[in-house]
Amino acid sequence: MCGSRSVRRLLVDVHLRSGKVVRGVEADVCPKCGERYYDLDAVAKIEKAWTKRSSPRRVAR
Repeated sequence: MCGSRSVRRLLVDVHLRSGKVVRGVEADVCPKCGERYYDLDAVAKIEKAWTKRSSPRRVAR
C-alpha cells in the first residue's frame, strides 16, 4: 500500500489464472500504485466465475 488517499471506485476486468476474464467488477483502485480493493459483492462475482464450469472447447483439426 502506497498510502495514497485518492482511491477511486472503477469497473475493472479481473484476469484469472485459468485464463478466464471477469469483466465489469467494481473495485476501489489506487491511481498511484494500481492496488485494487474488492468488496464482498465483487469477490462473490469473481468466485462465481472461478467455480463456473466452462463449456468444452472445440479442438481444430
